[in-house]
Amino acid sequence: MHDFLKNKEFIHQGKTFVIKEAQDTDLDQIVESLNQTYSIWKHLGIQGFNRDKVKSYMNEDGMLVWSQSDKKFCGALCLRDAQIELIGNIIHVHRATRIDKAKINDPDFYYKKIQNRKIVYGYSLAIFPEFSKTGVGLSFIDFCWQIFKSKGYEGGLLETAKESDWLIEWYKKLGFKIIAESSEPRLGVTTVMMMIEL
Repeated sequence: MHDFLKNKEFIHQGKTFVIKEAQDTDLDQIVESLNQTYSIWKHLGIQGFNRDKVKSYMNEDGMLVWSQSDKKFCGALCLRDAQIELIGNIIHVHRATRIDKAKINDPDFYYKKIQNRKIVYGYSLAIFPEFSKTGVGLSFIDFCWQIFKSKGYEGGLLETAKESDWLIEWYKKLGFKIIAESSEPRLGVTTVMMMIEL
């Protein structure tokens, strides 16, 4: 967990939002917000989130939750330092991400872009529907990434399903660019890896 992000506040449209580390008492709300955010997974036949899965995210990488100053829960985000490894023809970016170099248009560029650099990887971003399409999610991500930049990070990575056109466009508004695609035969889904230079 990146302690420098805890207990920070950001302002969006005159309202104050607070970022804190997720606690067990947040589990039900996190599970609900993730399942609503990633409802497309159900259409793809992919199992959704449950308490055990979210708890493992909290234990392994750490999870942030954010809420309005009146304690109204808004959403969650997992963050970890990206560990980039090249093993044979496979680029390992995250424990669940394996990208075949042969499937990347410019693999040497891609690998050089992220190897030996201080990169943060964000995943499982959740936003409750009542806060979607208000721009607050963009403000939250942008705020987090600006703090990472101030701490010496050089880039940020996010991953999302290729079918989530609206989410990809959402990330592009922040300056993220698609740098790779990865097929997940086990899940029957294609994901895109997106990066932002900080």
